[in-house]
Amino acid sequence: MGDFFKNVMVPAITVVTALLAAWVNYSVSTVKSDLDLQKVKLEEQQASLNKLTTERNLRKFDEDLTFRVYDAVITSLKANDAKQQQAASALVIVMAEEPLRTQLLQVFDKAQTTAPEVRMEVAKVLATEQRFQQEEATAKSAAAIKATSSSAGPGWGEWDVDVFWCQKSGEPAHKNADAIVAALQKDGAKGRLRARILPDSINAQPGYRVSGYAIRRDPGEEERAAALKAVAERALPSTTFDILPAGRATRWYLSAFICP
Repeated sequence: MGDFFKNVMVPAITVVTALLAAWVNYSVSTVKSDLDLQKVKLEEQQASLNKLTTERNLRKFDEDLTFRVYDAVITSLKANDAKQQQAASALVIVMAEEPLRTQLLQVFDKAQTTAPEVRMEVAKVLATEQRFQQEEATAKSAAAIKATSSSAGPGWGEWDVDVFWCQKSGEPAHKNADAIVAALQKDGAKGRLRARILPDSINAQPGYRVSGYAIRRDPGEEERAAALKAVAERALPSTTFDILPAGRATRWYLSAFICP
């Protein structure tokens, strides 16, 4: 009986125990995998919910901001108060987005209760921005034409370059922009080279908000951007230009900014 228990029962119990342990481990592993999968799904659902909540909050914020800007304009015009109108027009320039931005500025330009000095300033902003947009249209049109050919050629070739100087930086920045244009011409650039003002009202809008010294380029334009940086820094000693992505997709076109 002792031999039977030793030779048969003990091995059988050992096998059963091992099988039970294996089954328990498998069950625990399966349950853990299921729990991990459920956790991942819950985290994905929570992330999606957070994203929706953020987007909803941003939309609400934009809607509230739009209403507040609009309300500030109407209130200032009804009050017939020049200081309120100046504050409201500044709010429109900095905070409102197109097309509402231009529409609200045109309200100031046309309303009978607009103070003369505010009307004059708004008209100046609208005229400056219209001229700027016309220049932008010229740049985009030329880039579209050159995108269908290889007319720019090696080196500078027919590359177009706009050197912007910020309105707030004044005449010294204007002279620096002219110096870079002259340096490009001396370096062999034969495309459309322009020193252009960057109006404060434009620079306040998303997509601009430039400060300091910068060169903006599209993907694939790294070599010419580096060449422009070298020319600009030779023209303006002790000045360093940062090279930044443009996000405009205008082929054969580079822009530099002088906004100290």
